[in-house]
Amino acid sequence: MAATTAEQNRLRRQLKVDETQLPDADIDDMFDEAAIKYPSNTRTVWFAAARLQAASEMWAQYTREASFDQNESSEDLSDVAKALKDLSSSVQIKTFPKDMMTKAKEVLDDILVEESGKNSDFASALKSYKEFSSLNKPWDDISTKHFLDTRG
Repeated sequence: MAATTAEQNRLRRQLKVDETQLPDADIDDMFDEAAIKYPSNTRTVWFAAARLQAASEMWAQYTREASFDQNESSEDLSDVAKALKDLSSSVQIKTFPKDMMTKAKEVLDDILVEESGKNSDFASALKSYKEFSSLNKPWDDISTKHFLDTRG
């Protein structure tokens, strides 16, 4: 499912790149991959998956272009990588709306059931994870959850 022109432009605007850095064809490929990976989901999910993929690929490319002095063990990232690193320190972390998370969990559960039906190893691993998760929940509630709730 190819991205619309509006989605292509929004993705570039959010990532602060132009068409030479992120061509239409690359965005369309990312949307196609997201639609295959998440077939029952909406364009919003596909956009989020494409955005994450684009950002990951850009970061990998920029850090590959980094220069460093091996003898002194120092590193000098490219200007673009430095800008992305600076941007990451000023990003405000927000939570997703509760209704969105509820729907995402429902979709995930459907996918897990579907995959379990296709693959007995997957079903076994999922069963084991759910048992562990159930045992771990009391600890998670007083440690990780507390940390996430209080980090501000």
